[in-house]
Amino acid sequence: MSQEPEDVKPKLNLNITYEGNQITVKVKANTKFAKIFTAAEQRFGKDAGKNLQIRV
Repeated sequence: MSQEPEDVKPKLNLNITYEGNQITVKVKANTKFAKIFTAAEQRFGKDAGKNLQIRV
């Protein structure tokens, strides 16, 4: 039986810094920014839409 390679989609590592704290979020290239902001807000423990900015 042949083994086929696992289908792995490339991901981007986004480093997000907020008030001196840094996190890394791995996302697919076509991930919507709203989803990225939601994940970052949850990790930083902030309310939605409260001054969280991502710089590219």
